[in-house]
Amino acid sequence: MSLYSTNENKNWIKATRAYYRYIDAKNLDGLYQLFTDDIVYIRAGTPAIIGMQQFQNFYEKGRIIHSGKHKRLTFETKKQSLHTSGVFVGILKNGDSVEVKFSEIFYFDKQGKICKRITRFPARMRKI
Repeated sequence: MSLYSTNENKNWIKATRAYYRYIDAKNLDGLYQLFTDDIVYIRAGTPAIIGMQQFQNFYEKGRIIHSGKHKRLTFETKKQSLHTSGVFVGILKNGDSVEVKFSEIFYFDKQGKICKRITRFPARMRKI
């Protein structure tokens, strides 16, 4: 039995779609409002990002991506999480054009904010 209603699942999808819109548009203020202050962000091969300050530092200084778009998004709700996958096509800060498949799991608090996010890259980023 799911702990969350169908309406909450729809809100999760809406919040996750907003995340990808905000990040692709470089709207960091909008992005940050989707997450809790104690956000935990786990990325394959890197130390966990814990708390809003580290999360903001990652997006403002540590992210290697200059610009791009998340495409072919799929969404699947589970008991307490939303699973997404797709392809990112963009330009890195070093000027390389890249394409990479990704999958993510988003966890939500009772107010509908994202409290945990896990990102996986099933294949290496490839230059295009």
